[in-house]
Amino acid sequence: MSKSVNGFEQTPLGAEFKLNMIRIINNRVAALVGALVVVVFSSVLAEPGSITPTQREQLKTLASEMRGKTQRVLDELMRARKDLFDAYQSWDLNEQRVKQAISRIDKAQLALLNLHLDDQLALRRVLNPEQFAELARQTTRHAGHRRRGWFGSFEESPLDRLPDKPMLDAAGVSPEQARRILQVSNSPRRQAVIESLQRYSKQLIDLLSSYDLDVAAARRLIDRIHECQSELLDLSLEKQKVLRSVLTREQFEKLRAEVLKRFRMLRPGPRPPRRIDRN
Repeated sequence: MSKSVNGFEQTPLGAEFKLNMIRIINNRVAALVGALVVVVFSSVLAEPGSITPTQREQLKTLASEMRGKTQRVLDELMRARKDLFDAYQSWDLNEQRVKQAISRIDKAQLALLNLHLDDQLALRRVLNPEQFAELARQTTRHAGHRRRGWFGSFEESPLDRLPDKPMLDAAGVSPEQARRILQVSNSPRRQAVIESLQRYSKQLIDLLSSYDLDVAAARRLIDRIHECQSELLDLSLEKQKVLRSVLTREQFEKLRAEVLKRFRMLRPGPRPPRRIDRN
């Protein structure tokens, strides 16, 4: 009998799914939260005088709590995403199963957003404005040397954007069938949701970069971001229904094989060496 760890069966496919999901499920949120934890630990190791002994102990406790709470939500998010992925692999779409998985994903995504805001508030209770500004600089640098501030963007994961044109061609889908499928994938409604998501994300980045945080405004932006995330999940179900209305069962199975092939290519690359910036 296969063992289960954090709800994932330790079969080749189960292990592979978890490995890939760590990278592709809500990966920008997870990466920035992870960067924040690392940099909080880095602050504990900072040069004497920059942080007091009391702050040092508070940051140790905060970093540990942040990591534990976030990991529990990410584990649930990965389990729910796996359930949704599995449900979408069947020709006979079980809408009840799909909607249950979507509901769990929806709750986990909102929980991650709220957890990160809670962590931001906790940091401000420990650090003064100058220390916070330095921590923000280190977090941005650790997260990839890009101007993302405390958050990344929240578009769909790579799996949500499938199938693409090369996959449809490989599955033997006709040009007219491909047109109808891609029309749904690239619909004006979906593009509008993603544009809104990007806009609200940028506003939240700017808001969280300020020490004097407007909490009510942050919560409103989180609600808007979450509404967009929820709509993208609904659109994913709509796309799955279109696939089954346009394709034959044989074409669907060929396309399913192409999706699994692409999925196995989405392997995490090697991690860059961890560096603590003391300048």
